[in-house]
Amino acid sequence: MHQPTLTIQAAIAQLQHFLQAYFPDHQEGFHELTKVAREYHYRTQSPATRYQHLLQHRPEWLAKVPQYHLASYLGVAPETLSRIRRRLS
Repeated sequence: MHQPTLTIQAAIAQLQHFLQAYFPDHQEGFHELTKVAREYHYRTQSPATRYQHLLQHRPEWLAKVPQYHLASYLGVAPETLSRIRRRLS
């Protein structure tokens, strides 16, 4: 049997606010949802797009985190990250 389904599109920040306001005891579920969203972003975006997202949302990491760690976080080799940075500057 099929169950009725409702699909809602929302930004992660909006969803986080909603879940914290109405379901404060379900933080583990939110963390899992965030993990899935991050994995989707990682699989569907190019390394350059992921780097630009990092520039916009975590600029402090660029000053504090070694480049080889940033490259690993973005899923690229350090040399590839250097090329991306050169292209975008």
